[in-house]
Amino acid sequence: SQLQLRAGREKAMRHGISNKSAVWNYFKVDEDDKTNADCKLCSAKLSRGGAKVYREYTELPKLHDSVKKHIHSRLQASSEFSFTTDIWTSSVSPVSLISLTSQWIDESFTPQRAILHAKQLRGSHTSQAIAHVFEEMLQTWGIPKTSVHVVLRDNAKNMIKAMNDAGLPSLPCVAHTLQLAVHEGLLAQRSIADAIAVGRKIVGHFKHSVLAYSRLEDIQGQLNQPIKRLQQDVQTRWNSTYYMLQSLIEQKRVLGWYKDRFFSTNTASEAKLHLKQELQMMSRAESEGSRTEAAESPAKLFLQAQASTSSSLETVFEEIAMEQAQAAQPLAAGAAIELDAYLGEAPSPREDSPLKYWGVNKIRFPTLAKMARKYLSAPCSSVE
Repeated sequence: SQLQLRAGREKAMRHGISNKSAVWNYFKVDEDDKTNADCKLCSAKLSRGGAKVYREYTELPKLHDSVKKHIHSRLQASSEFSFTTDIWTSSVSPVSLISLTSQWIDESFTPQRAILHAKQLRGSHTSQAIAHVFEEMLQTWGIPKTSVHVVLRDNAKNMIKAMNDAGLPSLPCVAHTLQLAVHEGLLAQRSIADAIAVGRKIVGHFKHSVLAYSRLEDIQGQLNQPIKRLQQDVQTRWNSTYYMLQSLIEQKRVLGWYKDRFFSTNTASEAKLHLKQELQMMSRAESEGSRTEAAESPAKLFLQAQASTSSSLETVFEEIAMEQAQAAQPLAAGAAIELDAYLGEAPSPREDSPLKYWGVNKIRFPTLAKMARKYLSAPCSSVE
């Protein structure tokens, strides 16, 4: 009843609740008014009162435990997992988080995915700190390192070393590697690098002036165009340079009006001269060797990726051969026959799903199907 709920809430406020959600670790209860709590991250004041709030306050841990048990039971159906991980900082509070997402293939060859953890990463993001937190997350879910097929991560040196220190097999995210190659390839072309630099100067002019933005919005209204803000590119945000240039092209007419109205010929000439001087300084700072390295770097990245792919394929066949060698003689003979039968089949069309193929043929090729579940669990990208 409401009376019992109110009495329970008042008792909880007086004595505390033992099974409270971890969310409340980020709140401080107001000693003068225990129905309110202050957020430690943003200083907002929230109410603890009300039957609905109290119900959510006490039921959330139960819901968390229920979902965790369900996911844990799903994980028991597989012995090989691939993981994706990333580190990011909240845009509203100074908190860094590291994620752990599991990917696996169930017995029906249906891909499964579960976000297992998002743990706060305190202090410097050293390889030792990352490795320690990552191992803690695996231990929380009872996943031994021997069950980790591969960890997909970015190309940051601290992340690479962290996985090596933890003794976990890892590979770089294809999307991140491609982004690095494209970025370096673009900057190796002087005309594109100059265009990007000019675009940044234009966007920076409006970003640092409220008056300039208000004038730009006025012109957008006069030209019956939607009010849109220019996009600033950020090095850590993929494709942000593309979005910046796209926003500038969309506002090309508006920017032309803005220049004619608020920039005199002298002002425009001075701005052009200043920009030219900055570009010349950047050009002098870059040695011929660094430009050559930038031009060759994308090719090197793809050659490394190709070598990694070849090495991975060799590892697959070596693992199959090792399993056959360790098995009893009749089993080894059966595996050899199975492999010969598989290799003797006509190749499937590239557009066909490998998961669908193995779902249909897992009974015909049981040993290879087990390997397929392991290797097909790895996504090509850590982007979620």
